[in-house]
Amino acid sequence: MQDGGVPTFDKIVFACNADQALALLEKPTEQETKLLGPWKYKEGLMVVHKDHRCFPDRELCQSWTCLQSTKKRTPHFSITICGWRLCPGTPRDSQYLATQHPNFPIREKQLDFQKHFRTPLYDFSSYNTIKDLPALNGQNNSYYCGSHFGFGLHNDAVESAIEVAKMLGIEWANWSTGQN
Repeated sequence: MQDGGVPTFDKIVFACNADQALALLEKPTEQETKLLGPWKYKEGLMVVHKDHRCFPDRELCQSWTCLQSTKKRTPHFSITICGWRLCPGTPRDSQYLATQHPNFPIREKQLDFQKHFRTPLYDFSSYNTIKDLPALNGQNNSYYCGSHFGFGLHNDAVESAIEVAKMLGIEWANWSTGQN
């Protein structure tokens, strides 16, 4: 701490990527190494925008839209979320799109947010840990959550964090319905 004090805690929550959690552990257990060790990540750009030029008419847009292009004979995919279809509570007239790994031009005036995020890479080793990751929770008073508890999506991170909160005795109100 800034005052030189060393706080003591009963429990710790690792709300981060698997590789970051493993790097924070001074002496990881065999199980922590086995379940957190296989995860690798890559940087990817996420943009929130209202540029619909490269998409089908609004009525035809689905929750997820995948666009493919080719650069130097290599396929490049972008994935776009149409919030009005996928996210509960989003107004039906929302114009926002969230695109991961954009492979098309987005007009500057239509761009509201952009940030590079680390996203998990899936292979047989990492994928096979998903079902066993929750078993880490509570061991050595440590708890883990993140997008690697599912398919790398934000809601996977949130759902795993909700499970940790419940294990710690925290009531959770469902944000989409306002109910517990």
